[in-house]
Parts: sequence; structure tokens; C-alpha cells
Amino acid sequence: MTPTTVKVPQAIEPLFTQAEAVVSEYFAQIKQDPTQGTIEIGGERYLLVRGAALSVEFFTLARNLYGPGNEAQADGFARNILFDLAHVIGKSDAENFHKRLNLTDPIAKLSAGPVHFAHTGWAFVEISPESHPTPDKDYYLLYDHPYSFEADAWLRHGSRSEAPVCVMNAGYASGWCEASFGIPLVAVEVLCRAKGDSTCRFIMAPPGRIAEHLEHYLHQCPEYAPRMQSYGIPEFFVRKRMEEELQASAEALTRANQALAESARVAQAANNAKSMFLANMSHEIRTPLNAILGFTALLRQNTEQLEPDEQRDYLDTIHTSGQHLLGLINDVLDLSKIESDALDLHLVPCSPTEVLNEVVSTLWVRAAEKRISLDSHWVGPVPRTIHTDPARLRQLLMNLVVNAIKFTKRGGVAVVARTEQSESESLLVVEISDTGVGIPADKLQAIFEPFVQADSSLTREFTGTGLGLTISRRIAETLGGSISVISRVNRGSTFTVKIPIGSLEDQASPDSDNASSAQPEGKQSTSLSLDSVRILVVEDVEANQKMVRLFLKRAGALVETAENGQIALDWVARQPFDLIFMDMQMPVMDGYTATQQLRERGLTIPIIALTAHAMDGDEAKCRAAGCSGYLSKPIDPTRLVKAAVEAVAACPAEASA
Repeated sequence: MTPTTVKVPQAIEPLFTQAEAVVSEYFAQIKQDPTQGTIEIGGERYLLVRGAALSVEFFTLARNLYGPGNEAQADGFARNILFDLAHVIGKSDAENFHKRLNLTDPIAKLSAGPVHFAHTGWAFVEISPESHPTPDKDYYLLYDHPYSFEADAWLRHGSRSEAPVCVMNAGYASGWCEASFGIPLVAVEVLCRAKGDSTCRFIMAPPGRIAEHLEHYLHQCPEYAPRMQSYGIPEFFVRKRMEEELQASAEALTRANQALAESARVAQAANNAKSMFLANMSHEIRTPLNAILGFTALLRQNTEQLEPDEQRDYLDTIHTSGQHLLGLINDVLDLSKIESDALDLHLVPCSPTEVLNEVVSTLWVRAAEKRISLDSHWVGPVPRTIHTDPARLRQLLMNLVVNAIKFTKRGGVAVVARTEQSESESLLVVEISDTGVGIPADKLQAIFEPFVQADSSLTREFTGTGLGLTISRRIAETLGGSISVISRVNRGSTFTVKIPIGSLEDQASPDSDNASSAQPEGKQSTSLSLDSVRILVVEDVEANQKMVRLFLKRAGALVETAENGQIALDWVARQPFDLIFMDMQMPVMDGYTATQQLRERGLTIPIIALTAHAMDGDEAKCRAAGCSGYLSKPIDPTRLVKAAVEAVAACPAEASA
């Protein structure tokens, strides 16, 4: 018999006929009970959702959110969400059906998919004889959905699309086939009824070969070339292609180095970890960017209709998301430096009390916003100075306290410091305790890995620690110390940091001024004035140029701007300045060259480097060129003005050379 819910090559019709009988019998068991709001089939609960809500209306909603002129961004956002969702659902449904029907053969597993598709209203599937579905890198599936629900939704709505719209069909089908054949797969729609084609046509292949198959199909069917200009490979599979390439590289390395089998296994593990890191980085970056772009679009679209409090709330969200993104970038840079042993340490005498007070004072407001307490105190004698890197110690403690605040909803966070003498050295010991969600015992070591996901069935709130704990442990180890943790689910956690600090001879009593708990002193208004100070801002990015100029003008400065180093030289030749802020990466003439030429002309006024490069050795490079100061982007307005005030105060005004 020929199946009626799917059209396939004759050679595999018997398998699909058998699948049709079994799946059709399964869907004949449908039970609806509106009094309980349930639809059940074979003991599984199902949902009915309008097709338009997951297609044309979803795209419209995204476009309204992003506002006029941002249609491409909105469509990309909608496609990524719909494809990712459908791919996961398709994979899950397939695994459920394979288990229920006791299917083991890949083609048999595949056969249930199109029949299931037809019964659930997604599409009717026609598989082309050109297809070659095999569980390896040569997998290739060419198929049509002549009645796709997504294209149908657009046509019924009276809408036309410039690009294919059957995103969920592609995602669900690739998810089902991925589960059936045990290999990563992606489907791309090349023709679509919603843009005027006669059918909705898809090509499915492994992510690493999908572009090759698309090009081959275009070569075989040149008549479709004008209609295939707008297809796109879902971004979800970009990282899958990267994983495949990394995996292939690792396998090639293993074959070439049979004598180093153990080393090859280690390299393979590192590649897998790197792939997971990249995948999670994609998620971590997309999350704050989504908030930034979304709320910016809302502000641009609805500024006149928004109340001041709403505008402030939107701006606060954008600012917080931007800070999160900046913190993530800084963490990645730090992690790369630590992993390559390139993290510079500056071991100097410093006050541990000042470091601790600064951390607690900085984060006190964050704790207060969550209505939890944040306290600190010393136990025993307090050293006036210790020998360590204060900036790295501050970063380490800041990460741990931020993490404690993040996962604490009630109660508070306590920071307790003391000194301890081991057999060979003196140690600074800091315990950060919280009353938060706690960590399962089997996850205690894993939390120090990048972007770890804890078991949400045990602690639903504990999801993803980013890089903070990873960075903290690596910094502690680089300083010669360690971090340990004890925790109980729903009872809280205590992280203990131990850092070597040198001699403990110089100590104060526990109740001395230095030992006082850090408490916020309220919002202080620091008056920084640049009245009549003549400043030249050299910056090629218009938005940055405008921002720096505004910050300085509000402090009273007289500001001129230049787009590159050559224009800066012309400005300085025409009139005197008291200070120059110099971007270092610019077209025409960069900041390094411009600074060198200004110094060669005899100009001695302060030149402060502005750079987004922020890598080790960059500050030294800037100073070697002649810069007297260094600020990394993004630039805080208070830090910018303070740097200007200090630079001008340290160098009396002079005429330009």
C-alpha cells in the first residue's frame, strides 16, 4: 500500500506505510475534555495553537517591538527564536515516539516524523528521490511542504514575504531527523509559497555541509537562482558547524599522532570544552543585547507616550544590561590572560581593610535593592598592610560577593576577614557567607567551570554562574592561594578565600579605625570642574566623540574635536590646548603616530590615551608613544572628568607647539 499522509520514494514506501498505520492509530485515541482544559492522545497532553500566532503574527509583533527601519533585525530575532524552539520540540517529540514505538533503525525513526507532522497540522511532506538520508556526514534530504501551516498563515493574512517564512517547519523537521540519525542536522527553506513560489522546499544536511549542498542545488537548478537569494542558515547552527570543525580537527590530530594517544584525548576534551564555552558565550552575549536593543526600540518608538518613571526604568535596564555585557567582556579577557599565563600581577603593600571596605561599600546598594543585608567585620588582629595585588584581590572578592547577593533572596550576606598563620606563610582569610539557594553537593566543584548550569530540579534559582567564579578561582591560584566552598541546598553557602600576604608584624587591634565595618556614606557629590580648560578630543567614532565632548563640556571645559590624528595635528598647529584625549585606533593616522609627532614637535601638555583594545601591554605601548595617561573604554563620565582635572593640575597650561 502507498501511504496517504506522506509522499516518499518507492523504495522506502513500506516503512512509511507501516509508520502511518501505527501513528494514525495513536492519534485516533484523542480525548478532549474542555471542562478540565485538556486534550490527550495516548496518555500524552497536547495543545492546539493558532498557526498564525507562531508565524505572521509573531513576525509582526517583533517588528513592532523593534520599530520602523529595523525590520531586518526584527525578522532575524523572530527566526532565531522560532527555529530554536521548533528544533528542540522536534527532537523531543522524536525521542518520545522512538521510545514509544520501540524504533531502532534510522529510516524507521524518520518514517514516523512526516506522519506525525501531518496529524498535528504542521505540513504534508514530499521527500524527493534525490535524498540520501544516512547517519553520517553525507546525509542529504530534499523535501517539499506544499501545505505548510506557516506559508498558509501568511497567504490567509494577505501578506507576502521577501524571505522564506517556514522557520518552525525547518526547525522541527531537523530536530526530528537529528534524533533519528544521531547526527547534528539543519534544514534551510529555499523556496516558499509565502514569497510566491509554487511550493515550500527544504534542504537538510549536517551544519558543516549545508552551504555546499545549497550551492550544488543552485547549480543543478539555475532557474531557481533568482528566487533563492533570500534564504539563510539559522544562526543556531553556526556554533554547531564550529563544533563539527573543531571535532574534525581533533580527529585529524589523533590520526596523525597515534603515538600520543593520551595527549590527543586531552586535546579532544579541551576542544569540547571550548565548543561548550562558545555556545554559552553566545547565549550570555545575546541576553543583555536583547534587552539593550529591545528597550532602545521601545524608547525610540514611544518616547512621547512614556511616563518619566517608565523612561527611567527602561534606561536603567539598558544601562544594567550594558554593564553586564562589559563585565562579561572583561571576564573573558581576564580568563584568556590567566589561561595563557599572561595575567600581570602588581604585588605592593596595601591595606586589606580599604580593599574590603571598598568592595562592601560598592555593593551595599545592590544588596539593599534586594532588601537583604550586607555586612563585614574582622576577627582578631587586623594587619595594617599586606603584600599582594590589591586590584586582583578586589576583583576576586567583588565577584564572590556579587555571586552571593545574586543567589540570596532573604536574609543577607556576611563578609568576615581574619589572618591565619600556616607553617610557611601568613594568610589573609576571607569568608563570604550567604543565606541563599545553596548548591547541591555534586555541583560544588563544577560551579567553578565557565557558565556552569546547576541541576534546576534541585535548586531552580541556581542557573548559570557565568565567568565570575571561574575568574575568582584562577585569580586566587595565580596569587598563590585557594578558594573552597561549603553549601547546603536552600540553606546558603560559604566561600573561603585564602591568600598569602607576607609578614604580619604590623597589626592593629580589632577595634581600631581600620577595622570598622564598611557602611555606605550615602551619595556624595564630588565637584569636578574644568572651567575654561581647553581640551581637544580626537575620536573617529561619532557617537563616542559626541559623548566625551558632552561629559567634558558639562564640567566647564572648552572642547574641540578631531576625527583622526592628522586633523588633530592641524588643530594643535592653529591654537593652544591644555589637554588632549587621544583615541588610539583610528583611520588616516592613528593615535600612536599622532602622539609621537606631537611630542617630536615639542608639545608637553598631557595626552591621555582612549582605547577599547584594553589588552596586556597596550598601556605600555601608549606611554611609549608619549601618552601621559590611559583610559580604557567604555568610559565612565566621572572617571573621565577626574582624569582630566588631575592631568591639568599636574601640568600647567602652555601654548601648543
